[in-house]
Amino acid sequence: MTTISSETEGKHVGSWQELFQPSITERIKRLREDALRTPEVCLERARVEMNVYEQYKNEPRIIQRARSLKLISERKTIFIGDNELIIDSFSSKIRGSTIDAVMSFVA
Repeated sequence: MTTISSETEGKHVGSWQELFQPSITERIKRLREDALRTPEVCLERARVEMNVYEQYKNEPRIIQRARSLKLISERKTIFIGDNELIIDSFSSKIRGSTIDAVMSFVA
């Protein structure tokens, strides 16, 4: 990044990047490796939803979803990753995603 002003008229001013020496701690290296690993699928949420929708199939959809949310929050595995400052996640895997069972029960 170069800037030219009336005072420096054509001189190279530089940027913070020229002086910045990137450094990464071991903790950040491990977290970066975890973030770049292959994603996994967590079926925990889908199993709870399937059970709720089957058990309460005659109730309105909004009630089923409310019961599902209640049971998911009660039964969900609390995920605490190594070296993490913020705990818990949507899934029980380091780099996981969830599958929602809502669409499989829509009539």
